[in-house]
Amino acid sequence: MKILIVPNLRKDGAAGHTREVIRRFIELGCEVTLGEQFSYIFENSGARFGNYSTELSRADMIVAIGGDGTIIHSAKDAVTADKPILGVNLGRLGFLAQLELQDLGLLGEIVAGNYRTEERMMVKATRVLPDSRRERYYALNDIVLSKGALSRMVDLDVRCQNEMVGAFRADGLIFATPTGSTAYSMSAGGPIVDPAIDSIVMTPICPHALGSRPLIFAPEKVLSVNQRIVNYTDKLYMTIDGEQAVMINPEDKIEIKRSTRRVKLVALDRRNFYEILSDKLSSRG
Repeated sequence: MKILIVPNLRKDGAAGHTREVIRRFIELGCEVTLGEQFSYIFENSGARFGNYSTELSRADMIVAIGGDGTIIHSAKDAVTADKPILGVNLGRLGFLAQLELQDLGLLGEIVAGNYRTEERMMVKATRVLPDSRRERYYALNDIVLSKGALSRMVDLDVRCQNEMVGAFRADGLIFATPTGSTAYSMSAGGPIVDPAIDSIVMTPICPHALGSRPLIFAPEKVLSVNQRIVNYTDKLYMTIDGEQAVMINPEDKIEIKRSTRRVKLVALDRRNFYEILSDKLSSRG
């Protein structure tokens, strides 16, 4: 079995934990590779190093070591290469990670093939420019429209299948997948959605209206968002999975829909979504 490891070395103790994961996979008879940029850190670990894209195409599985952000970042490459991804949690909540550090003994089950894959929905956001050019972005967690660093509200009109949903005055709007419903959307008061249920969750951020509530749209719906200029013409920003920010001009339109791309997360049958949810949320105190 060929394993491509993607570590987040900004996490405390990540290098040491990554060495342990490498050691265990090699003992289990796996070929372990990392991108060549990690060679100076793990040169005596027994792992191989090479061009990331090449190793990605050769791998049977990607193992992301870090928090949910590391998994989300790696998942986009995994989708493109049609590879399953296993998350080892070094972060705090780690909703997407299947293994905690104390669970590394279960790597033998993974190598033996005693696992399943959960397919998770992604969302596609298309920026339609006035000249009809289209820019496409893909998110596993969420698409957020906001003013960015400026502490001002935005005015956004939202339509579903060209029918008006509402005019929202808020700090922003979150469009989350079921996977992303336990992230920023949840913190903003949105519902938690079982990841087995495809849907798009729209959650207003600090809405300036008592009646503004989160909405859940059926997966086949196509949403469109336009900025409404009221008192100023500051730029709007679209943030994709908290990683990439795109400036949106007043005349641009944003279309949001379910993507045909789906992430394959490696899962063991020992715990289901609701057990993980209960453990993670109760650990917050």
